Amino acid sequence: MTSGLAGTGASAVPCSVVIAAKDEAAEIGECIASVAWAAEIIVVENDSSDDTVAIARSAGATVFSHPFTTIGRQRNVAIARARHEWILVVDADERGTNGLRDEIARIVSDPTKDVAFRVRRRNFFLGREIRHGGWERDRPVRLFRSRMRYDTWVVRKSFSVTQSCCFESTARPAGLLMCRGS
Repeated sequence: MTSGLAGTGASAVPCSVVIAAKDEAAEIGECIASVAWAAEIIVVENDSSDDTVAIARSAGATVFSHPFTTIGRQRNVAIARARHEWILVVDADERGTNGLRDEIARIVSDPTKDVAFRVRRRNFFLGREIRHGGWERDRPVRLFRSRMRYDTWVVRKSFSVTQSCCFESTARPAGLLMCRGS
C-alpha cells in the first residue's frame, strides 16, 4: 500500500473516495483527477495486468491489492481502510464534476445530514449521452457514512441497509457524476 497525495490542501473535502479497479489504465488517471478535491482516494485493485497501479499511485491515490470475489466485497475492503466518515464510491469510467464536489462539501459539513445519498449520473455510450430507457433517471447510492456497506452477493451489486436511513437526491440539472461507458 502506498500513501497518496489526494486533497492535501486546505480546501480538501473531508471524504474518502473508493474506486475498485482491474485493468483500468485507460481510465484511472482521469477518474482520480476528477475527484482530486477529496481528502483521500483509495483504489482497490485485483491482479491488473496493465499500468493501473502505477498510474493510480502517480495520480495521488492510495493503492492496495485484494483478491476479487465480488464488487461489493472489493468496495467494502476499501471502505474499511478509509480515514473519513463520508465515503464516495466511483467507478473508474466515471468522472466527478464541480457540482458534485460542491454538493458533497455542503453535505459533509452538516453533522445532522442523513447517512446515505443518491447521486445523479449522466451516462454516455460511444460518446453520446443516454437520455432514454431509464438511464436518464440513474441515481445510485454513492455517498454514505463509512459505517454502511455494500452487500457481497455474486449476482448483483446493491447497497445493504442494516439500519434506518433516509435518501436525499443530490441531483443538479447538469448532472454530478459522468459515466463514460464504452
